[in-house]
Amino acid sequence: MKKTLKSKFSIAAVVLTMAVCLFSCEGLEGPAGVDGSQGVQGVAGAPGPVGANGPEGTAGTTNIIYSPWITNVWTKQENNFTVDFIEALPITQEIMDKGVVLVYFKESPTSNFIKILPNTYYTNAVPVFTIDFTVELGNLTIFHGVSKNPDGLGVETYSPNSQTRYIIIPGGTAGRIKYPFDINDYEEVCSYFGIKP
Repeated sequence: MKKTLKSKFSIAAVVLTMAVCLFSCEGLEGPAGVDGSQGVQGVAGAPGPVGANGPEGTAGTTNIIYSPWITNVWTKQENNFTVDFIEALPITQEIMDKGVVLVYFKESPTSNFIKILPNTYYTNAVPVFTIDFTVELGNLTIFHGVSKNPDGLGVETYSPNSQTRYIIIPGGTAGRIKYPFDINDYEEVCSYFGIKP
């Protein structure tokens, strides 16, 4: 009986020792296996909630209206003001309330020197008169006051073939509009709006 029990303990010790060696002794790392094939793509999730509205944008400047070059017809009035009345039907009440009317002037059809109104004429570096404009429904009035020239000469004498062109910019309240160009630079304005100079 003692001999049998001792044999059982010896066998158990051998099995235990083999198990410890088997689990604690690690062999050399084998080569990496081949990459497996790509799995099936998952199902797309449900759309997220609609985002909040962004801030209101600046008033647009589409639908630009512009006239051809109009040859001025000057009339000297009794008060010695010189005027030219130009029909401009695109000038509506909405344009007057919210838009901008730019008026450009050149002294002759062949002149490349284009100025925005108001514009002052000089004689020997002395200002003699300033050409300006007023806007009314459907009309544009180009004018200047009494000339300071000694002979009273006005634009009808200095520039009898002068021309005027208006550019109307519909949109937001005129006082709040800030443009990315210099309105005094006629070429830059035309380039920005795609207008043939």
